[in-house]
Amino acid sequence: MFYVNGRTVTCGDKTVRFAFRVMKTLPFGDRLIVLLEIPDGNKTVNNICCLDGEGKRVWRSFPLEKKYPEIRVFPYEDMTLSGGRLYAFDIYCRRFELDPRTGDVLGYTITR
Repeated sequence: MFYVNGRTVTCGDKTVRFAFRVMKTLPFGDRLIVLLEIPDGNKTVNNICCLDGEGKRVWRSFPLEKKYPEIRVFPYEDMTLSGGRLYAFDIYCRRFELDPRTGDVLGYTITR
């Protein structure tokens, strides 16, 4: 059971505090996928992580700047689970496909 309040996620008796506000969460089995809200002007990207039931970070989204050095990267703005995949969207309408078990980026498309 997970409880979210602002910058914290409580998992049982363990509380995890993030540097940024939790924008959205998605349950995935016994885990919780967390999207953090990055303020304008902040350079932080790769703002999705996954916690297990004990509050331990299982993964953080793979660095886009390493996978796609040719594109300008921005924080994710939204995410959804569908068909066993995690889809994360940025401000430029790019939909990144991630493996919800590992956080690896599998590819991306532009979704206008």
